[in-house]
Amino acid sequence: MQKNIGNVLTLFACLLSTLIAIAVQAQEFVPAKVIESSVSENLYEGIWPSRIDSGVAELVFMVDKTGQPKEIEVLRSSRSFFNGPAIKTIETYRYQPATVNAEPVESRQVARVEFDHSKIANIRGFVNPMDAPDGYMSLYNRLRKELNKESPNHRKAVHTLNKIHRLRYKTFFTEVHTQLARYYLAVEFGSKEEQLEPLLKVMMFENIEWGGKRALDDETKNTIQLAILKLMLDLGHNAEALKKYSEFSATNSDVSNAFSSYMQKIKQIQQSDSVLERRVTLTPDGKAFLSLLKKSFVVELVTGSVDNFLIRCERRFARFEYNPEAQYDIPAAWGECEMQLNGAPDTLVSVLQQ
Repeated sequence: MQKNIGNVLTLFACLLSTLIAIAVQAQEFVPAKVIESSVSENLYEGIWPSRIDSGVAELVFMVDKTGQPKEIEVLRSSRSFFNGPAIKTIETYRYQPATVNAEPVESRQVARVEFDHSKIANIRGFVNPMDAPDGYMSLYNRLRKELNKESPNHRKAVHTLNKIHRLRYKTFFTEVHTQLARYYLAVEFGSKEEQLEPLLKVMMFENIEWGGKRALDDETKNTIQLAILKLMLDLGHNAEALKKYSEFSATNSDVSNAFSSYMQKIKQIQQSDSVLERRVTLTPDGKAFLSLLKKSFVVELVTGSVDNFLIRCERRFARFEYNPEAQYDIPAAWGECEMQLNGAPDTLVSVLQQ
């Protein structure tokens, strides 16, 4: 009898463990998966007729419960004339939507769209040069020579960089070097924000191969990753740094060795009750993007005006009209979140997270 009771209890324990395992599994978040991402060549026709360049655009968007992209925004692009065609490209994508408890949910996605100048040239009937455009290397070397001087001339450097921007038929490789030139110029004359943006643009080219070569070699990529994390930490972009650290350290041991202690401190801040301030300036097109480290925040206006902001999370999307009196609380179940502020150009806001 006692043995039978023991067997029953054992079976009950096994059954309970199975039910718990099933329940936990059912709670797991399954991310969205792209099932259709073909790029039609007619989308290249949206690019300015005078431009025949290679480039990349990085976009953020939500995938709705039916698998269609919505709320598409360009995070950054190597050239602004790629923005429109890139958005049109993402609009054609179709996804298997993310699920929670086997139920479809909205989810945030980030994707890159590549533009190959050879396809643009073919569409427009131009000759397709495979190498760098004429005069590119001489201009690039002239810029580096100027910046390497003990007292570089800002006007000359900017003038040379503008000449580089006006060249046609730029390849993926020349675009990488153009962004690096912008970085070197910012190191000499600009702010840390101005240094960070071109490096983030360079990283958009990390997986591109063209003509049998990689646009970004491993040594350069690793060096840039270290520089990006240092700049993010210096600027107080803690949530972005945490996200990039997770991404970079998976393949770059130097990142893990150099920044693991800093990331632990950020995680401690994330879990503490301390208030974390992040000041953000809206771009000339009236937008600003930032990752949220904490789930409760207040948006204080310093100068200018804010109309609304969007919250894109791993598992949910929300739009809020700006209310200076409101404190916003995001459920933990929504996952990691990013904010997009919309308002007047050059508006300065303070986001207080707690």
